[in-house]
Amino acid sequence: GSSVKLTLEVQVQLNTFEDDAYANPNKYLKHINHNRTVECQEVCDELVILHLGFISQPTCRAHVTFARLADTTFVGNVTFKWVFYNAAFTQLEIWFRFGFLVLSFFTTCLFAYSLRKFSFRNWSIEQKWMSVLLLLLCLYNNPLVPLSFLVSSWVPAMVDALFQATFLSALLLFWLCAFHGIRQTERKFTRFYLPKLIIVLMVWLPAITLASWQK
Repeated sequence: GSSVKLTLEVQVQLNTFEDDAYANPNKYLKHINHNRTVECQEVCDELVILHLGFISQPTCRAHVTFARLADTTFVGNVTFKWVFYNAAFTQLEIWFRFGFLVLSFFTTCLFAYSLRKFSFRNWSIEQKWMSVLLLLLCLYNNPLVPLSFLVSSWVPAMVDALFQATFLSALLLFWLCAFHGIRQTERKFTRFYLPKLIIVLMVWLPAITLASWQK
């Protein structure tokens, strides 16, 4: 049959509780009003109603209201799906990223130790790039990642997105300079580096914006 597009006005109120008795609720954690457009045929498409990065209390209750849903004739039952990370996966993620952080830090120290006898002025352009990329790799593995699970704030997620986008943008800039430098030996800032910085900046800014908005 033909599909129908439906615009839903969704209202979500989330309360948290100290225990499982649902008594004496705290001040609501979130109160959201937004519109969502879904396409319905035999069943309607799934849509994300609420996303929480951190819940400080052991029990919570979400009150979801679909405004003007009763006016439609082809929507019957509504099924809610609650998806969450378990503690074992969270612990695995922390240890996994911590292991890569230690490995990248050890590699950075080994690289700096191997060049200790040479002045920074005598380093080749590739060695200078490698030193910058290794430091950014340590930030890419994010030593502050446990704060995302321990602090009820958007700052750790924002910092994580900043570190990841910065490392990937720096890696892109390195490859652009490396391939362009094969045929061009003169590397003035305005004619060689500036156009590439503008290109990378056009990638870095949307990456930061989208990653922060998603998190």
